[in-house]
Amino acid sequence: MKKILLFIIMFSFTLGAVGGIFPKFAKSAENPQCNEKECPVPPTIPPVVINSCPVPSILGDTTSKTIGNAPEGEQNLQLVLDNASYTLNVNSDQKQFQKWDVNANSTVQINAKFINKFAGYSSVFGFYKNGDLNSFTPIFKTEAIAGYESTPLSTSGPFAINTGNATSIGFAIKTWNGISPAGTLATENSFNTNGNDQVVVYNPFSNKYILGFEDLINGDDDFNDLVVEIILSCEEIEKEPENSAPTANAGPDQIITLPTNSVNLNGTGTDSDGTIASFVWTSVSGPSTINPNDVEDPTASPLVAGTYVFKLTVTDDDGATDDDEVQITINPAEVITSSGGGGGGGGGGSRRKQCSDNRDNDNDGLEDEADPGCHSDGNANNSNSYVRSDNNEQDGQVLGAETSCGIYVDKFLRKGYQNDVDSVKEVQQFLNDYMNAGLALDGVYGPLTEAAVENFQLAHAEKVLAPWGITAPTGIFYLTTQTEVNNIMCPTLELPIPSNLIQFRDNPQTPRALQISNNTNNINMSLFPSF
Repeated sequence: MKKILLFIIMFSFTLGAVGGIFPKFAKSAENPQCNEKECPVPPTIPPVVINSCPVPSILGDTTSKTIGNAPEGEQNLQLVLDNASYTLNVNSDQKQFQKWDVNANSTVQINAKFINKFAGYSSVFGFYKNGDLNSFTPIFKTEAIAGYESTPLSTSGPFAINTGNATSIGFAIKTWNGISPAGTLATENSFNTNGNDQVVVYNPFSNKYILGFEDLINGDDDFNDLVVEIILSCEEIEKEPENSAPTANAGPDQIITLPTNSVNLNGTGTDSDGTIASFVWTSVSGPSTINPNDVEDPTASPLVAGTYVFKLTVTDDDGATDDDEVQITINPAEVITSSGGGGGGGGGGSRRKQCSDNRDNDNDGLEDEADPGCHSDGNANNSNSYVRSDNNEQDGQVLGAETSCGIYVDKFLRKGYQNDVDSVKEVQQFLNDYMNAGLALDGVYGPLTEAAVENFQLAHAEKVLAPWGITAPTGIFYLTTQTEVNNIMCPTLELPIPSNLIQFRDNPQTPRALQISNNTNNINMSLFPSF
């Protein structure tokens, strides 16, 4: 008995000692008033994100729909699915699913893909929660639709649906075809007009579903108005890589000098994840409108002196685009003439004309274009009257002859015609002075002279081409071309645009009536004022 009592006393003493040595544990178990330093703090456990696996529900409806024949011009649903490589029978493989049950406060992984549509209106496909169409959230659209600018086209996903407090999801389309309510067709029959079953569902794999929507308008029941594939998963769906945009390269800037009046545009396009579907070249700016062919390396011509900017736009096989610009500088041809020696100065040589030599040749303190003597009208402020080939700054010569400011050219001229040689030379000299054409003054109305005339006609299309009702240059030196040249050479003439011109709007590219008689005597010069 004494031994038992002694054991009890010793055990009690031991407990007290432990409590004294480890007061924190002893107090934490019994004393709720312990402070943070005395009481152990339980570890924080992060919340677990639950991925919900959707479970389809038939809502008590077990009746299959009879798939009708498609109207003329449409494929029936069976053919649509066959073409999409689904081994399904449209009548016997139906599932009566109307909604999918999910866990609240979870996520559902979804991927949606457009298969086909035959409805003649726009559609937006999406989902709704807890049987509330007001919660409709778009997934993709079939074409551009106002109010859904940010909604992807045709295919969307994968992405995660946050269920929130919802315990079910359904799918619907907004059709904009006037059916009620608000043009919406839903997988849950109760939302459709008169409770109609307007969606057939197929389940070829465990988490893959095919939805065929039918508007029931015009008495058809083919369920092909919009066909969609969806994948619902509680696991993350691997996302297809996004398309990489192509890269356009319009080539290096180029500088050429007349009489060369064409240039090859060295454009390229690359696509890291596909191919280039098209090349499109456009004229951004320049002294004349030149639209190159839509190929990788087109030729731009005919070009006149000035600076052009061309833009290359490339499109890849997924519809993405990129563009790049190139600048082409066309320098005028240098105006250089030969002159013999004089005053014992020895042999001949070459020099620039006085009105283009950057020198004050008549000691009046003015050079070239700033000198009135280099203008056909003596007006240094009129840039149109400047004659860079004038070789006498002092007296205001025009092409080596004293300025009379009258008719400059009055002859009909064209390639292949028995032209007046002197008139051709005058035209060639004018084109060199005014357009920097770089033509030889040989009196021959050849291809280069014709091309230079065409460039002049394009540059003055409103006054030269428009009166005929044409937009394409002819290369023929006649009525309106003559008028514009004479008004440039002598602005005081103020010749009106000729009237009573034959119109060629029926075939503007081939003004055959301009190919007139080879006999200048047969040309009706009365159509041209003052001649």
